[in-house]
Amino acid sequence: MAKELKIPLRHCFSTYASVHLLSQSLVLSFLHLMNSQLQITLDFLSGVPDPTGKSALEYVVKIWCARQPEFFGVYDSKVR
Repeated sequence: MAKELKIPLRHCFSTYASVHLLSQSLVLSFLHLMNSQLQITLDFLSGVPDPTGKSALEYVVKIWCARQPEFFGVYDSKVR
């Protein structure tokens, strides 16, 4: 992932993570990145702390698992 992209993504993560109402937007943003650049996105999230200091990857996966039935978008079906 280009260095120019890491700074805005880190800001995006910290902003979304601090406002729990935006958790769907946070998760879907990173799921779209995982769809096209899986390893790079996993490496990025593993290296960024969440609001509590743990791995951002763990944070995103926990939100996804806990709220997955609520995630809908402009898709033919739920994002799974």
